[in-house]
Amino acid sequence: MIRANEELASYYESIVKKFLETSQVPEGYEGPFLAAAPKNYEQARFKWMYMGQQGNGFECVSSPSDVRGAMEGTASFQGNGGPFWQFGKELEKELNPGLVERSFVWSNIARIQKIKVDGRVPGELLDFWIRQRLTATEIETLHPMFVLFVTGPDYVDLLRTEFPGTDIPDLTPERPFAAFDWNGVLMMETYHPKWLRLNNLWEKKKSDIVRAVLEQ
Repeated sequence: MIRANEELASYYESIVKKFLETSQVPEGYEGPFLAAAPKNYEQARFKWMYMGQQGNGFECVSSPSDVRGAMEGTASFQGNGGPFWQFGKELEKELNPGLVERSFVWSNIARIQKIKVDGRVPGELLDFWIRQRLTATEIETLHPMFVLFVTGPDYVDLLRTEFPGTDIPDLTPERPFAAFDWNGVLMMETYHPKWLRLNNLWEKKKSDIVRAVLEQ
């Protein structure tokens, strides 16, 4: 396992233990989603994190002993044919050409999700996890050159809790892309790729992201 993943695993195990001492993931939901760097992360020209909204399709972590297996599943997953993965892989092809498998770290801002149901879950199910600031810890541990949030306007409040004191702009249809700095890391936010495609902004936002990365 990549050394940074070892650090994350120890951190996740402590957080999962803390959660399970008082709570459990409710029936019909799954999580928490745990990120991990894929095997070629360190070899990439641009090391980056790709943050979605919530990750359906991953089982509950029911004990600290489940953490490493969940991380291995996250690190090895190569995506599906949906807009989220298509957009990420197109960016990867431009930024890190020649890589057969993805090098970017995949994570999600909402750590608990309803099984096979899209959309944000009730706030009380996210409260514990957002207060732990898992995303901030992942960034501090993995040291990406940039982080791209395709979380849209409905998750900006979670970003502001995750990065207190940081000026995080609101996204609107008139301003669907924004960049900000957090502890020297370039952070970018835009709408979910499905929305970008429906609004004919896929190529424009992809170009904006690549330009911002190259100019940093």
